[in-house]
Amino acid sequence: MSVRLPVQIDRASPIPLYHQLAEQLSALIEGGTLKPGDLFENELSLAQRLGLSRPTVRQAIGELLTQGLLVRRRGI
Repeated sequence: MSVRLPVQIDRASPIPLYHQLAEQLSALIEGGTLKPGDLFENELSLAQRLGLSRPTVRQAIGELLTQGLLVRRRGI
């Protein structure tokens, strides 16, 4: 079962949308809300709920993959 993430995007902020999302996801991981092995919303679900494009969500997740905070596994 995947976790619905408590994230919010501020469209009035000068901070890029993907970076806002990446920072909030990073804070959830580092704060222990998301633990190793936890599943969370897929790209499409997250994009639709937050009103973001899928490439924007993918870019945010890519930042976390690069930092070693996330591992992507296809089909899970």
